[in-house]
Amino acid sequence: MKRNFFWFLSIVLVSATFTLTSCEDDPCKDVDCGVGGDCFEGTCICKEGYISDGFGGCIEDPCFDKVCGSNSTCVDGDCICDAGYEKNAQDSCVLERAKFVGTYTVSDDCSSSGTATYIVTAIAGASDNMVAISNFWNVFNNPVVATVDGDALTIANQDPDSDGFTVEGSGTYSNGTITMSYTITDTTVTPNDVDNCNSTWVKN
Repeated sequence: MKRNFFWFLSIVLVSATFTLTSCEDDPCKDVDCGVGGDCFEGTCICKEGYISDGFGGCIEDPCFDKVCGSNSTCVDGDCICDAGYEKNAQDSCVLERAKFVGTYTVSDDCSSSGTATYIVTAIAGASDNMVAISNFWNVFNNPVVATVDGDALTIANQDPDSDGFTVEGSGTYSNGTITMSYTITDTTVTPNDVDNCNSTWVKN
């Protein structure tokens, strides 16, 4: 009799254990991953060609089959130029400084030296965001170095010929024309002589 009781008790425990186990909540029961994902332990695992929608589901990756050219990255299905690059007329991503490179006819209007017209040439500088400008102010023998950021050109204070004449200024590029504002300072005299110039550079 006692043996039968323990046998019956064992069956009840096994049955209860099976019942409890089989009634555990399915973590994927209410998870909708869509056609682009599979649920695993309550989380959507996106398939190839799909990405997270930000809310736990999966949506088509707009960049999956998108082929972008050099110096660009696909973002939301569009090819976006990398930092320091911009699209040219051919829709290719080129260095931002590329538009500044060339020969310009300069028209100066300066506080001390007056008006002048002359030619300057801008070439690629030592870094990707730099240009070197020869014949600046129609006086300097060595190039003036400027940095490029988008359409902006910045000339940090420098002494190109190491003769005490410094230059600093800035400009903006638009449709082949650079509008410049710069200052030449003669530091060899006291007080310093200063020449403030407003200038228009037109690409040839």
